[in-house]
Amino acid sequence: MLLAKRKIHLTEDDNYRHIPVKISVPSGVKKLVFAIRYSPKYEENPSRCLRIIKQCICAQTGSEPSDDEAMSYIPLANHLSFSLDSPRGWLGTSHRHDYRQEIEIGESSSAGFIDFIPCRGSYVLTVSVNAIVTPSLDVDITAEAILEKVKVELEGLRAFMDIGEGTVAVEETEDIDWINNWKQYFHQFAIDDVLVVPSWEKIETEGKIVLHIDPGTAFGTGMHDTTQLCIRALRRFVTKETVLLDVGTG
Repeated sequence: MLLAKRKIHLTEDDNYRHIPVKISVPSGVKKLVFAIRYSPKYEENPSRCLRIIKQCICAQTGSEPSDDEAMSYIPLANHLSFSLDSPRGWLGTSHRHDYRQEIEIGESSSAGFIDFIPCRGSYVLTVSVNAIVTPSLDVDITAEAILEKVKVELEGLRAFMDIGEGTVAVEETEDIDWINNWKQYFHQFAIDDVLVVPSWEKIETEGKIVLHIDPGTAFGTGMHDTTQLCIRALRRFVTKETVLLDVGTG
């Protein structure tokens, strides 16, 4: 499942910048893999390499190195750092020269990152630009969630039933606030003389007993037949003199 793809174009002017890349991770993900690619791989111009290396060594030591000493540092690669924050806090940092690399987050995370089973929420991969040695640098970043457990469990079902090819199809859905978007389909309704009303609607019928319910991920809507039968039974048999014990069976 591809969660995010980002291409960043950098130049020497971007040195010491910190660039956040935001990724939204759904529930059920067992491992995150950040695939990072640099292009070009490294600075191939020898004269440019020598100039950069001599400037750096001179700034640190106060003296200019010989060409032979400077040549020992070639090939000269770009240097970026990657720091990852999860909904539960900072997960780690790595400093990378490699033009092709991967960062894994899971039961056994990559070096520099803590072992962490991904949770649902917003993650931020911060790209810190330490040194751009090429005239410009393109960085491709993709974040993939590997649903290994789903595939393993699916294969385990073969011992009990025919699951066909057992392939897992993945597709991207529109980025919508699903937690709240469904509210447009739930409206007030009546159960005899009881009116069930969600908080986002105005009362349209007078003279009824109003029951305010905001259904959500942990509460029903009151529209199920068993719920309505219970409400009708309460209205029929419960009086002001009734002593009632409400036992939750959750």
